Amino acid sequence: AHATRPRTDLVVDKARAGDDPDDNIFKTVTSAAEFAIYGGGGGAGPRPYQTIFIKAGTYVENLYLTHVPILVLGELGAPEGPVVLSSNVDGNFTVYMDRVAVLDGITITHAPGTTGRGVICLYYPMDPMGDPSWLKQRRLINCVIRDNTGYAGGGFEVVGADLTLAHCTVSGNTSDTSQGPGANVWTGNLILRNSIVWGNVNLAGDPAARQIWVQPGAALNVTAACPSMIGDVDTGSVPGWVDA
Repeated sequence: AHATRPRTDLVVDKARAGDDPDDNIFKTVTSAAEFAIYGGGGGAGPRPYQTIFIKAGTYVENLYLTHVPILVLGELGAPEGPVVLSSNVDGNFTVYMDRVAVLDGITITHAPGTTGRGVICLYYPMDPMGDPSWLKQRRLINCVIRDNTGYAGGGFEVVGADLTLAHCTVSGNTSDTSQGPGANVWTGNLILRNSIVWGNVNLAGDPAARQIWVQPGAALNVTAACPSMIGDVDTGSVPGWVDA
């Protein structure tokens, strides 16, 4: 049994003929997200803190989560299979997150024959006097990130944000360089909780390449993540896994 999930504000169902904001049901994930971010008709403005529920199926889209906090839930346990977001745009990411956002229960990938990173998580300071720390938070839960590629961080990349992965699998991704075919943390923080980051390949052929590349000044915190059940941030005992 799955834990209780929040109530739904907007629903995405690819079987629909088109969008119907009047009943809050949309054909694409993008149209539902844009309805929350930019507002709909009648002069309504942005709708922060909306929960978007995606019905099972494959959605060929690039999802932008920006401007307002959003929670995106994929349908779990459906006979049709998982919710899949699949980009078919060469060189582009599948999911872009530059505001507080949570994705739960989604497979993030690229269509066969296309290249591009799975997820990019960004944080840009908004207040020169300092932002509250929660504005940096991004979270992926019960997600699979696979079959993506990037110059560095084929699975996902973190720039300035605080990204948490919980119960996620990052595998089968590639990078053009040896800098983290699974993940590249340029700045900010990556927190792994009960997650797998393994089986990602650097196309440079560097045998010393690590699954996760953490740039100087960034941070990694790990609890119970494969390939080793680690209880602290010291990953030096896991050869080939993480570089900093």
